[in-house]
Amino acid sequence: MGAAKTVGGILALTGGTLVLIWCLIVAGIMFAAPTPFIIGWIINLLLAMLGLVGGILGLVGKKAGGALALIAGLVWILLMVLLSMGVFGDPITNWETWAMLAPYSLFGAYVYAIPYITLEGLLCLIGGILILAGGED
Repeated sequence: MGAAKTVGGILALTGGTLVLIWCLIVAGIMFAAPTPFIIGWIINLLLAMLGLVGGILGLVGKKAGGALALIAGLVWILLMVLLSMGVFGDPITNWETWAMLAPYSLFGAYVYAIPYITLEGLLCLIGGILILAGGED
């Protein structure tokens, strides 16, 4: 089952890399952004790093990488599901919370594999599951 860890590592690494690319693209305009956007950028940067480290550890064959990628994927998906359910309020009147908690996606705000769930979150989640299911450490 070493192949599952490798495939899971590649998936998690891809998901983390896509969000990291978007974080780096947006980094140039963060100096003029309001505080909620900066907090959202930091949250997404940390989640991208979790996905990247999880993917690298999964490629090496460590199950800890699966846990990191799984956490990153779950947080991305959970945030978007909670936002879409209206738990944090309306995006127009409560834009600060939406700016802080909306997950980044390199493919744009309206391109989701499943409504309100980003492709990057799914890649990290599936990659983390494959790494954890990949047999011995």
